[in-house]
Amino acid sequence: MKGDSLSRLGRGADLTQSGETQIGRSPEEIRSHPGFPAARDRLVDAIAALYGNDVRMIRGLVRYERAVVFMLLLCLDASSRENPHDAATLGRLCDILEAMNVHGRRRIADIVSGLCRDGFIVSEPAPRDRRVRVLKPTPLMLEADRLWLAAFCSPLPLLYDAETYAPALELDRSFQTSFRIVSLREIDVAARPIAENPAIDFFIRRDVGIRVLMVMMQSIRGQEGQRTQPGFYSAAARRCYVSRNHVRNLLEEAARMGLVALSPVRGDYVEVLPALKQAVDRWVAESLAAIDRTTRLALIHRAGAGNMRRCDPPAPDAHETKAPIARPASRR
Repeated sequence: MKGDSLSRLGRGADLTQSGETQIGRSPEEIRSHPGFPAARDRLVDAIAALYGNDVRMIRGLVRYERAVVFMLLLCLDASSRENPHDAATLGRLCDILEAMNVHGRRRIADIVSGLCRDGFIVSEPAPRDRRVRVLKPTPLMLEADRLWLAAFCSPLPLLYDAETYAPALELDRSFQTSFRIVSLREIDVAARPIAENPAIDFFIRRDVGIRVLMVMMQSIRGQEGQRTQPGFYSAAARRCYVSRNHVRNLLEEAARMGLVALSPVRGDYVEVLPALKQAVDRWVAESLAAIDRTTRLALIHRAGAGNMRRCDPPAPDAHETKAPIARPASRR
């Protein structure tokens, strides 16, 4: 990376009172940006459309605990390229997940087994001790992660320099590796937008709940009274590949929490209340701030790794063949 490109990453970097550099934009800065409503809508659209109509991907990776295992395994695998001790064994996964409030080794082992069955990970003998099994992402999993990165980076060019986010939108493999290495170090930062936002935490922890929420936010866009059109339960069920009863039960629970109001005539409309609207705005701003920071750190990491190797970023791994996932067109 050229010197001027590296210096560009400093835009949005502030000095803290201790003199340390704070890289990236703050949630407050992002939320106060005039382009924030458009950026929010783009993220909502990107998440609602993530993985297209691939039921295996939607049902397999939008479930909370599966998604956490998915992301952590990717981070450990990438980090193990620099530090072999970070290799993703079942024991190491369990130790870290326990600290993230995903409890139960049997439960985690079942999630890993399910991801293996669905073709997202494989188990291989460790190079230095073949008695130890190392969990590795498959091409399908790596491709799914690049699509996730592109979705979450897609709003940021509406706010700031598009070139900073180009590697994510172009599904660049070397950027993906650096992003996941940095993500492991930033794991507490990444968890904060959910842990400190009970409304979003509620939807994310329900089966495909975040996709239902994004579809609902799309449905009220431009609608009077922040209400969906009649038939939302059925429409959301079709788009999220769950039952109509699942959507209804989810939203009835959200109504008891004061997040939505349901019409007196059952199924006529769902009204998004201010508490949920504000929670979504906060989550979007905090998520974009975390992605912005990690992206900038990943670009710095990638540049440093390239300088140390004195060569171009590595070619894709030999096992990384084309995965059967439809790629959305990048929007920059």
